[in-house]
Amino acid sequence: MAASGKERFDLNSPPLSDSSPSDSIICILQPETADCNVDSEGQYNDCGNADTNPDNDPQHQSANRAVVVVPECDQLMKPFHGKKFNNLQEGIDFYKEYAHFCGFQVRVSTSKKAKRCDSVYLQYVLCNKEGFHSSKFGDRLEDNASVAQRRRSTARSGCKARVLLKLVENSLYVVSDFVEEHNHPMTPLVHQQFLKSNRSVNCAQQNFIMDCGNLRIGAQKSHKIMKEICGGYSNIGAQAVDFKNFKRDFKNFVGDSDGQIVIDRLKIKQSCCDGFRFEYHVDSNGDLRRLLWADALSQIHFQAFGDCVAFDATYRTNKYNLVFVPFTGVDNHKSCISFAGALLSNEDVESYEWLLESFRKVLGSSPRIWVTDQDPAMRIAIKRVFPDSIHRLCMWHITKKFTDKVNLYHCNKCFTMSIDVRQTIRLLNILLHMQLGTKLCRDKDFLHKLNGIVWNGLIEPDEFDTRWEQIIDEYNLEENKWLADMYEMRSSWIPAFFRDIHMGGLLRTTSRSESENSFFNGFLHSGMNLTEFFMAFESAMDAQRHRKEQLDHESESTYPPLKTSLPIEKHAAEIYTRRIFFYFQTEFYEACVGCHVSTLSEKDGVKFYDIKDKSSTQQVVKVVHYTTSDYVECSCKNYQRIGIPCRHILLALNAEDVDKIPEKFIQKRWTKYAVHIQVTTLPQC
Repeated sequence: MAASGKERFDLNSPPLSDSSPSDSIICILQPETADCNVDSEGQYNDCGNADTNPDNDPQHQSANRAVVVVPECDQLMKPFHGKKFNNLQEGIDFYKEYAHFCGFQVRVSTSKKAKRCDSVYLQYVLCNKEGFHSSKFGDRLEDNASVAQRRRSTARSGCKARVLLKLVENSLYVVSDFVEEHNHPMTPLVHQQFLKSNRSVNCAQQNFIMDCGNLRIGAQKSHKIMKEICGGYSNIGAQAVDFKNFKRDFKNFVGDSDGQIVIDRLKIKQSCCDGFRFEYHVDSNGDLRRLLWADALSQIHFQAFGDCVAFDATYRTNKYNLVFVPFTGVDNHKSCISFAGALLSNEDVESYEWLLESFRKVLGSSPRIWVTDQDPAMRIAIKRVFPDSIHRLCMWHITKKFTDKVNLYHCNKCFTMSIDVRQTIRLLNILLHMQLGTKLCRDKDFLHKLNGIVWNGLIEPDEFDTRWEQIIDEYNLEENKWLADMYEMRSSWIPAFFRDIHMGGLLRTTSRSESENSFFNGFLHSGMNLTEFFMAFESAMDAQRHRKEQLDHESESTYPPLKTSLPIEKHAAEIYTRRIFFYFQTEFYEACVGCHVSTLSEKDGVKFYDIKDKSSTQQVVKVVHYTTSDYVECSCKNYQRIGIPCRHILLALNAEDVDKIPEKFIQKRWTKYAVHIQVTTLPQC
């Protein structure tokens, strides 16, 4: 705090003279003043370091004649003898401001307290170049490579500049002694940004550093970004090392209380935010082992889109090696949406059972379909906790292993042949088998045939079995155990076996799991403590929800271009979100130009259509329309799988001059108003 009244000055104002203080100094060569000490009356007789005798210090021996520098500034800015301050801190701050303007740093040094009270009655504030640093190793030349030594420069030069503040009455302090001569040049204005007294990480910058950390941006890069924001390094007020030190100090502050800080924060959030819920479990040592949380908006989203939930326990995103488990679904824009998050220390049946029980307790209901990886512990836990739910495997975790498993099979096969590498022919055969797996996975014909059955949701299970066996025989993969195991569990991951499952098309989660993995990796990393993890997770949720709000706004405030003038297409544009409408539009366009009714018959109020689909290798699809109940079903079963009318149903409806999509075919989860939220009623947490 600066002095009050006319003695107050602004450090941001221009200098009182035309030149900077660094240029306006008086330099005189004279012998160095005698050493002095502080007596009981407060007389300052020694400016040297009490622990070091200047006569014996090598830094001091060459200073027989020193430069005396007197900073030039307005007299009102100087702590002249007799100047009064309302309290001690005001006096210290005044001298610091004076030093800041002149271009040197200070440090608070010796103080004396009264015997009858705890008040400081003498306080010295010195130039930071006062005294000399004692050398730990003295004047020695030794090569001790086993001892790591840091080469550290010193700023001490034995400067005598100082101010003495003395208590006179109550809390009133007066300048009892002021030495303004320095034995070193003042720091030029361009270099003053590097002085420690001019460097500090303010609150806004601290938040900026933490926010950058939420985006996996380190302290060094954060400092560079701040430079661009402020217009220059000198405008930041802190150096890159200060940003790094703040991150270090934050981690040290969290320390071993990391888990308790997180739980306390979640408890505060639960008390302040209606709808926020969490469950946690600690072991006998009090260590956090299991945690699951979800806020009010996540629960609303789960009620709207929680028919199919995937959870992936493959993320290790903190320094404690806890597994991060996000619970993910598909929203009305066919984008990933998170319902809850969890942390687990173990991936066993007991942990997964606790996780699923907590999920049901926090979210309030059970999803119809679970999608996971191939962890057997997950399968057991889901069967115990949600016996009525359908459990399927994520295709991404299976298909991404395919190349490695096929290559491994051929590499193993080559080593079971013969180790007689002396014969050239056998050596060539071994090398050929080692390369066969890689070549097979690059074979476009092989991949085309495999993808044609693995991803095909239009074929029946029997057809899948037949075509799978043909591929295995053709490419000699009969002995590949992994492929055999995948075939045994085909009903858990092949879309051909999901044709009769309502909304089973959501199980094709390859791109979703990969997208979710990439999404969270943009915010989380394995070096985070739990406090940093939760801040980064909240940033990730903010980004995800902002994107959804943007898509909601686009769907509600704009109108998509139509390809036809038919009213049923216009109706679809009014009810569906933009991305769902474009899917519908593609199906409707194919119904108009790519399909035609080959035969039509009617019996007892039921119409039977045979529709030839040109885009499906001239496949004939059967559509049945029950006119009494106004229900239509198609043999392709696309509507059952994804909840959007297929091209064959649309052709039948258009042939009967239907102007709007029947209510029975409108799945609310795909509409613009699948989630109707009063923003004012949601807690802002």
